[in-house]
Amino acid sequence: MATTLPTVYTRYDMSEEELAAAAVLSPFTVMWIQTLIGDAAEKKLTIPVDPNNIQLFVQEEAYYRGQIDALSTLLNSFIPS
Repeated sequence: MATTLPTVYTRYDMSEEELAAAAVLSPFTVMWIQTLIGDAAEKKLTIPVDPNNIQLFVQEEAYYRGQIDALSTLLNSFIPS
C-alpha cells in the first residue's frame, strides 16, 4: 500500500505494481484528457492581444501552455487499458 511522504505537497511512495496500475487509463479518460488539451489549445489561440497590456497576454499564454504541457505529459505516460 502506498505511503504518504512527509512533504509540503501530497506525494506518495508507490511500489512498481501500484505505479503500473495507476498508469492505466480507460478510453473515456483518454478522450476526456484529449478534449481538455484541445480546449486549452483553442483558448490559447484566441487570446486577445492588447498592445497596452502585453503582460496579460504573456500570462494567459503561459497559463494555457502549462495546461497543455501538464495534460500532454499525463497522456503520454499512460498505459492503454
